[in-house]
Amino acid sequence: MTTGYQQQGGGTGMAAYHQESAARCPLNGSCDCCTCRCCGLFILICWVIFGGYGAINSLSVNSQLTTYPAGSVTCEDQLLNGECCKVGSIGYIDGSCDPWKTALEIDAAAGILNALAGVVGIIGMAMFIAWLLLIPAGWAIISVVLNVVVLVYIGFGTYAYASFFSFGIAACICILFYSNYKIMKETDPKSG
Repeated sequence: MTTGYQQQGGGTGMAAYHQESAARCPLNGSCDCCTCRCCGLFILICWVIFGGYGAINSLSVNSQLTTYPAGSVTCEDQLLNGECCKVGSIGYIDGSCDPWKTALEIDAAAGILNALAGVVGIIGMAMFIAWLLLIPAGWAIISVVLNVVVLVYIGFGTYAYASFFSFGIAACICILFYSNYKIMKETDPKSG
């Protein structure tokens, strides 16, 4: 099989993969050892660690939410009219806990799927299986959709700042893993 990289005069195999991975890395100019592969592995390891931690944290906070009915002594003590929601030891917010519980459940599910996508991506990078890199790229797009759902559901408060940051990260992740996919397809590192 002749790849597009070979038709341009490049070889195939592991050496060609490492050369092309370094050439396409925007950080390689300032750090000679940096490649798209090392950036990808770093991001995948972070996804596994922070995805697992985020899921555990979201489920923990979710279990600490308590809704008090309108007119309860607890809500009136906090000078809140109507229903109020106790958020663990943080304090009270006006309204029901239901939107927050749903948002935290979505966040926990996203954290678990981040960790799983990270593991699949690490396997793809370690075993040079190009199509496995499309899973973290696709999950990055889906995670943006989940963040939008959470923002619409609970409103554009303080959570919005973290979501806008995660939108940018997800876009970069999608580009990085698609780029790694293309490099693996073009250089065929298992062939040489």
